[in-house]
Amino acid sequence: MMQPAASPLRALLPLFAVQFFCWSGMFLMWIGAYPVITLAILRLPPGGAATRMGMVTLASSFAWYATLSGLLAFLLPNLTRRIEPALLLAAATAIGACGLAGLGLIEHPALLIACFTALGVGWCALSNLPYTIAGKLVPEGEIEHWFRVFAFSSILPQLAVTGLLITAISEIDATVARHIMFAAGGAMLTGSLTALLLRRQLRGVA
Repeated sequence: MMQPAASPLRALLPLFAVQFFCWSGMFLMWIGAYPVITLAILRLPPGGAATRMGMVTLASSFAWYATLSGLLAFLLPNLTRRIEPALLLAAATAIGACGLAGLGLIEHPALLIACFTALGVGWCALSNLPYTIAGKLVPEGEIEHWFRVFAFSSILPQLAVTGLLITAISEIDATVARHIMFAAGGAMLTGSLTALLLRRQLRGVA
């Protein structure tokens, strides 16, 4: 049976890094998804019916990846018994990173389903597995305390991304929207690679 690491904060730091990069990717997507869909993919003019079409496309895309994520969550208990949680998190967020970067590459609206399917896989893992891993890295009697601390790992990326976009970007056009998606994919891929560091750490607390 796994025993928690001696220093919970130190043990959680790599997981904080995973959260920072992956959540940064998600926040960048939430900010840039509408302009990249309307300006770069659908190539809609601003205003009127075009705006409504863009909002409907965005809403349906978001609904799809959220629904897929919820359905995949039912598979996680069985998967984590067969695959190391850190490896599963790394693989799923790498798939999600491909979906994010794909939003910056695709030209045809039909390919949105592929991008948001990949994103649903990554979002499912990001919404669940970090808490599974954190529970293995902290003392059982202190889990509630450290989960409260761990909640900041999804807040800090929002502050960082918002501050960066406000200071660095004055106007979002189609090109900038695509670059935001590339940055989102790169951030989540960095988080995916960082998750691999957790494999040795989890073995070390066995």
